[in-house]
Amino acid sequence: MDEYLQELKRLHDFYKTGPFSKAGIAICLGVNRRTVMRWFKGTHPPKKEHRVLIEQFVSEFKLKQTNYNTRVKLDQNLPKMKCKMLYNRNMAKGGLG
Repeated sequence: MDEYLQELKRLHDFYKTGPFSKAGIAICLGVNRRTVMRWFKGTHPPKKEHRVLIEQFVSEFKLKQTNYNTRVKLDQNLPKMKCKMLYNRNMAKGGLG
């Protein structure tokens, strides 16, 4: 399991809701919830295109966390907005996969 997928799993294990639930992650990445479960179990790795999206998602969250630690309020809507953009893009392509 690569570094960003491990970090995403860690965030899922900690938050379990919203954009970090299995369903939320699936919507953000345009895959089925079961696919996310397989990634977390290590059954099969994500495709290259999904690895890039996972890296972006985790990096954006870390950036927001860093800003929070420097006394800027953490905006919980950022991952949700990113998810909505990805969801809309995937729906325009013909569905969630």
